[in-house]
Amino acid sequence: MSGSSSKQTEMTSLNSSLDGLSGNSGPTFVSPLYMITSSCRLCLFSFPRLAKYLRFLLALGAIGFVSNTLLLNPEKPMGKMGGDYSVSEGKIAQPPLGNEDIKHPPDSDISTSRNLAWCPNAACNDSALCRPCRQRFLFILSTARAASTTLLDMINHLPNVRVGGENNNALYVASKIETNLMLQGFDGLRSKVRALAPQNAWFHNEIPEQAMACTVQKVLQTINPPPEKIQQQIISSDGSGANGVTLDDYETSQIIGAKMIRIQGGNWTALEASGFFKYNFPCAKYIINTRLDVGSQVASRKQNLKKMADIGTHDQIKRQNDFLAQFTEYMGEEMARMIYMEEWTKNVTQLNEVVEWLGFRNCQYDKVLHNNKNGYEGDESPIDLGRGCLSP
Repeated sequence: MSGSSSKQTEMTSLNSSLDGLSGNSGPTFVSPLYMITSSCRLCLFSFPRLAKYLRFLLALGAIGFVSNTLLLNPEKPMGKMGGDYSVSEGKIAQPPLGNEDIKHPPDSDISTSRNLAWCPNAACNDSALCRPCRQRFLFILSTARAASTTLLDMINHLPNVRVGGENNNALYVASKIETNLMLQGFDGLRSKVRALAPQNAWFHNEIPEQAMACTVQKVLQTINPPPEKIQQQIISSDGSGANGVTLDDYETSQIIGAKMIRIQGGNWTALEASGFFKYNFPCAKYIINTRLDVGSQVASRKQNLKKMADIGTHDQIKRQNDFLAQFTEYMGEEMARMIYMEEWTKNVTQLNEVVEWLGFRNCQYDKVLHNNKNGYEGDESPIDLGRGCLSP
């Protein structure tokens, strides 16, 4: 009788507990674990041997749960659900995104964001903000009155090449954006910049490594844009490419750049300049052109340049040439090649070797032009590059 009374009491207690959970306020969620354990408590009184096994299994399950949660996965402690919005060490943790929130570009594969033929060993850090090696660049660095305009004209005869003329050292000015930011609040701009908390006066989110490269590249693309006809085609297609061409598709089919005779005139060393170009234009090649006969170069400047500041002395021009020679060395043979005006203007083979170094196929100049003859006369003679000339 006493055993029957005890079972009856337990059943009454269970029913009371369930009634207390539900009450009169409508359906209430009852933990499945609670229902199972309560049911098992009734079983314990009816089947003593079964009760021992059930207690043993429940104990093992509890141990496994605690071990997996606290020991094997300590970075996700119990009770911390969803994203962590706490601020720690100046970084703002963001909630996790589901797959549906991440939009991958159709050509996000690493092989399509690098131009292996043009810059096989470039340092490229792709991010959501920038793919610095997606665009190919070509620069002509020179000094004044060293046939740099003739060289520019010859290079622009190559297929899919768009190298702009002088830009008043705009890229040196662009480099000051970096140095200005790095003075405060953006330490480590040439690496990943950590986020700063919203309470910080210099608040910003984390900036991926090499993200600034595309900003600097855009300066060059803006001051030397595609031809007007191409711009109109891009506008007509609404930039979607469905019925025409997109700006990105067109630009990545081109090799763009600039001819600059003032890069050595900035307030930086050849090492600093090479670091700037390697970081912001990693997928680029550089033709460095100087004049061996500095005396004749000074005479040409005196005859044709109006500003005394642009003429320079023999020693000043020599220092400019030394700057460019050091720049070439820092960039390395794969990225930079030095040529001399006295050699390539008299021997077209010199330029054809440069064309081959750039990676153009079946392209051979038949002659050398002569721009700025007698001061600033242009040479409109036709150039024959041969049949089947192809860009890299």
